[in-house]
Amino acid sequence: MLVGVVASTSGTLIGAMMGLASGYWGGKTDAFISRIVDILMAFPVLILAMALLAALGPSLTTLIIAIAVPFIPYGARVVRASTLVIRGSQYVEAARAIGASDLRIIVRHIAPGCFAPYVVVLTGLIGVAIITEAALGFLGLGIPPPTPTWGGMLSKAVEILFFAPVVAIVPGVFITLAVFSFSVLGDSLRDVLDPRLRGRT
Repeated sequence: MLVGVVASTSGTLIGAMMGLASGYWGGKTDAFISRIVDILMAFPVLILAMALLAALGPSLTTLIIAIAVPFIPYGARVVRASTLVIRGSQYVEAARAIGASDLRIIVRHIAPGCFAPYVVVLTGLIGVAIITEAALGFLGLGIPPPTPTWGGMLSKAVEILFFAPVVAIVPGVFITLAVFSFSVLGDSLRDVLDPRLRGRT
């Protein structure tokens, strides 16, 4: 849970800042950041995380970094799309007309408008991060013992699966419940934060 929340939050937050810069300034900044995002999205999340762990070594900090980096493009793309829409609004043009700085416009006017889609993406990616951490732990690339992890429990349970199946069932059930809970939370937040979905059944 700790790895899932911290990794998804840090990765999408970095991506959100990149998306704000890309969508607001455009031009060469947009082209440069978009190429970085495209490169990161070219690799599957699990494969990129495994490569980063192999390079950095297994530990709690490196595991969080390895899972956070593949999530950067998801925050960047969502926030960039919202920034492009908000950038052309009348209140942003009015802020420019009275001489507001770019930083003030981004912080006071654009970033709040990107908050709702960002939160929805974040909650959805927490479940993906939990599954990724469990998969890495199952493959022996997660947090080393004696720190307990669901993926590590599943990896050890394989040896005694036929004699004590409950050892594998319990962590598997908790992984499923955690991912399902964050998925439902993401859907609920989308319904609450998106005005177009209010009142629909």
